[in-house]
Amino acid sequence: MFPFWKKKEESRARFLHIAIGTKGVKDWCGENKVSLEDGYLRSFSKIKEVMRTQVEGGIPILSLLILHLQQEERKELFLVLKEFIEGDFLKNFLNEHKVRVSLLGKWYDLPSELIQPLKKLIEETRGYDQFFLNLCFNYDGQDELVDAFRIMAKQIVSGKLDPDFINRDTIKENLYTSYFAPPDMMVHSGEVRQDSFFLWDSVGAKLIYTEKDFPDFDTKWFDKLVKEG
Repeated sequence: MFPFWKKKEESRARFLHIAIGTKGVKDWCGENKVSLEDGYLRSFSKIKEVMRTQVEGGIPILSLLILHLQQEERKELFLVLKEFIEGDFLKNFLNEHKVRVSLLGKWYDLPSELIQPLKKLIEETRGYDQFFLNLCFNYDGQDELVDAFRIMAKQIVSGKLDPDFINRDTIKENLYTSYFAPPDMMVHSGEVRQDSFFLWDSVGAKLIYTEKDFPDFDTKWFDKLVKEG
């Protein structure tokens, strides 16, 4: 287990873990009459700014929901994503600030041309522990729970788990986020509605809703939010 609480104490950050949903790209493109590719390019420029805020604000853990499991429009996102994960900005940023990358969700079902560079990101940042960046691909909070229950069911069948001893900690240990403390703040962009992002871990988190679609995410507002709470 990573020394998250120690990191928070050392950085004196207001938040240990912030999670952000990057929703509303399609709606923004429709309203502004631009292509989906242009919308995702703008979104990833916002992601870069949010990453800078994480480091400047001393926030140990940042989670970003990039691709929901049920999302249909993917081609344009994949083009921009490949450019992002293979670009100089991400490599230099992660190395400079010692950011460890983790992937949450069914990311292994992504196109093969994305799998290798993503695996490379994990491997190259494996030894870093100053900051943690969780990228959620093909993620759905309900599926996360289903997968956790399946793991526990197999453990019961094999005799490794007594069902009478299943508790909240047991479930947490089998989530995608098992190694990470739950977020203490979640920011939802786009249409205001409840979704399944960190369905289990979101209990107790401070919920912030902004009606702005993520391509119009106000990073100055977010920076102030991080600093002032």
